[in-house]
Amino acid sequence: MHGARKALSEHASAPADVKAKVESAIAAVEAAAKGEDTEAIKGAVATLMAAMSELVQHAGPGEQAGPAEASSAKQAGADDVVEAEFEEVDKK
Repeated sequence: MHGARKALSEHASAPADVKAKVESAIAAVEAAAKGEDTEAIKGAVATLMAAMSELVQHAGPGEQAGPAEASSAKQAGADDVVEAEFEEVDKK
């Protein structure tokens, strides 16, 4: 739920009806999680995933910084290798 709420706040520019679907889906998952019906929980989670997908599709430019950008940022820093010499010292 935390991730869904965070995404909802990050995509504040999404249409109100899309944000309302996500909020409703979050509430449905929370309600289903209080019970023991696994099929109800799975259905609520599937609805939430669909709503989150729609939310991300409506994200404005610059709001879709996903794993691809994070990966390229890690690769950019990969060339910053520092070489060092060391000497092993036996402690006797």
